[in-house]
Amino acid sequence: MKSIFKDYNDRKKLKGIDALELTPVKIQEFETGENGIITVLIPRFKWSVVHNYMVKNGRDPNFRLDLDEIGSEVWVSIDGKRKVKEVGEKVKEKLGDRIEPRERLVKFVSMMYHNKIITFKELEN
Repeated sequence: MKSIFKDYNDRKKLKGIDALELTPVKIQEFETGENGIITVLIPRFKWSVVHNYMVKNGRDPNFRLDLDEIGSEVWVSIDGKRKVKEVGEKVKEKLGDRIEPRERLVKFVSMMYHNKIITFKELEN
């Protein structure tokens, strides 16, 4: 399977591991809407001085990323214990034949990793 890791050290640590065998871990806060749709909160300001100034002036400290129904199900299924493959099976179990999660799941997890929304347990060591 194609490597989803840009960082050389990440590639080195995970060399030879299939993306479906990785264990995703959430690293961003989130909110759950009344219809079950997840909104991931991505910090807008990295420096505390800028953060405090902008928040004091009424700016929202977070970008809000609204996930669709499938993305929300994937997000809810990520618990830091399940591998990507198991997350896909759980989502397929819940949503049935409306999706074929394998390819979409790898792309979605790759996008979340590159945007620093999740990491992988295998990188923590």
